[in-house]
Amino acid sequence: MATLLHNITTISTKEILAAGDKTSSPSQISIANVDSSTDAYVDLFQYSKTDNKSYYIIKNVLVPQGSTLILDRDDIFFNNASNSLRIQVDNGSTGAVPVDVIIKTDRK
Repeated sequence: MATLLHNITTISTKEILAAGDKTSSPSQISIANVDSSTDAYVDLFQYSKTDNKSYYIIKNVLVPQGSTLILDRDDIFFNNASNSLRIQVDNGSTGAVPVDVIIKTDRK
């Protein structure tokens, strides 16, 4: 089963939903900047192993310190059977900014 709660604490790209996780397109993704003094710049993207390419949902979007970005189903539709969902967060340069990610899915 897919992990739907993530604490991102490094600048490295992190896979937050693996291809084949059998998670329908999320109904909502919450990205909370939990740092009290540093703004976060967020990239959220699909990665296709088929063509080895990234497809950005959001790119270099500012999430101010102590703020939360909410993306709903209209923003984040994708095929989880073949694509993974990845995130990369930094301070606009080379520093890490901690964020919490919550993925909500429709239960069937």
